[in-house]
Amino acid sequence: MIEDCTKIGDLELIIKGEEFEMKYKGRDAFESEEGLKAMLSLYKIGEIETKNGKKFEFYGDVDDNFDKMERLGYSTNNVIATESVVVKSYRNLGNREPELLQLLGEVAPRVLGYGLYNGKYIQIITKRFNGEDVGKIIWENRQKYLRGEEWKDDFDEILFQIAQTVRKMHEILRKLGEERVKKEDVERWLANTMSLAESAGLKLKNHNQLFSSQVDKEKIEIHGDLHFGQMILHHGKIIITDFEGEPLYRKSEKLPPIRDIATLARALGYISRGEWDEWEKHGIEKIYEFYGSQIFTKREYYEWMLERALYEVNYEMKYRKENVDIPLKGAKRIGNLLEVLD
Repeated sequence: MIEDCTKIGDLELIIKGEEFEMKYKGRDAFESEEGLKAMLSLYKIGEIETKNGKKFEFYGDVDDNFDKMERLGYSTNNVIATESVVVKSYRNLGNREPELLQLLGEVAPRVLGYGLYNGKYIQIITKRFNGEDVGKIIWENRQKYLRGEEWKDDFDEILFQIAQTVRKMHEILRKLGEERVKKEDVERWLANTMSLAESAGLKLKNHNQLFSSQVDKEKIEIHGDLHFGQMILHHGKIIITDFEGEPLYRKSEKLPPIRDIATLARALGYISRGEWDEWEKHGIEKIYEFYGSQIFTKREYYEWMLERALYEVNYEMKYRKENVDIPLKGAKRIGNLLEVLD
């Protein structure tokens, strides 16, 4: 049911509860060049009042040359890229990604414009970085390993760059406020991990030891869904391109920064297809070493790797059942390593 809307020519901006849609001549505005140009014209208008007396606001000086469009996203949000910009329209109101991107200019794409409805973000336009896909770089290194070629030096070099970029990201995110992990946080993380394990068909033992050593350690705003496919190597510098967070998690919870490092380590498990061989184990160790955590122990690193692997199992069961075995193998191996798997 439409709760609020406005219309500019053939372009409709529609609010349904906490969801946002843009229609051009009755169809998704992202499906045509004409729809996108109509959408970008809103940035020249600035403010538009809705039928309920609220406002859509658009800020930024954005080029509307869309001769070469490439659609990057279909499911969670609409994403279109040209040679120079990326336009992302959020399906749900209030995504915090624009706020984070404006803060993280040193390690993230530059914000060129953004849209609001009643003060909540609905859209972001950023500079597009053309460079090497870091996920592809890691995958190619994996192929070297499989062919028996020298791989460690190149692997260590890119992992060092990645780890140092993530460390810099966390330094910036601490400006949003650093807090201490509480006993209630640990209880919530443990309950969530046990629930994920149960859904994955696994049973945990000695589970009270999970996360308990992290009480009084720091928790901050983190990325929340960090993997190599969200990174570009641009002129020798790592750029992190996506800050939407995990689709199955709440967006506002502060967490230990070591969790971002653990999610990166789990990304290696996908590239190795869950083999847990020398290449994957070397990468896991080097990510932790190069990040240089002096606060969180290696065991705590593996605890968050277990939580992430269990999350991945549940995600794959919901969206890509053919991939379930990859994180499931990882969850079992990490659980056995931590001696918490029954």
